[in-house]
Amino acid sequence: MRLLRRYPALFSWGAATSVILALVAAAPLVAPYDPNRLNMGQTLKPPSATYLFGTDEVGRDLLSRVLFGGRESIAAALVVIAAAVVLGVLVGATSGWAGGRVDEVLMRITDLFFAFPPLILAMAIAASLGLSCKTRLSPRSLSGGPPMRG
Repeated sequence: MRLLRRYPALFSWGAATSVILALVAAAPLVAPYDPNRLNMGQTLKPPSATYLFGTDEVGRDLLSRVLFGGRESIAAALVVIAAAVVLGVLVGATSGWAGGRVDEVLMRITDLFFAFPPLILAMAIAASLGLSCKTRLSPRSLSGGPPMRG
């Protein structure tokens, strides 16, 4: 209870995040419409009781698309985080275990990644790899290290 009084925003945002994650996880059950169903008679409708977020240019319900799209986004984020953690642990463990010149080379490569803004680095890696499902996640995994402040 002391934490709740001390950090009320933490619990508010935690509750909001939990609700959003629950809605996204239950998208097939709570989405009011098929996210890919075209309805040309309902194009570009504003938010209403029928379509809570409105519709897009081909009449698809935006709430349903947001819920189903959230599933893809969260899955992609988890893949990127897992890949960055695995890569970071491997580089750090190798650097610490081997030491010496191996440590210096790995640290300079790591410094090279930190020298570029992560988004620019991710775009450069994506451009060199081409576009596919795997190569969309790889650049963020490689550039997803912790921010350096100093």
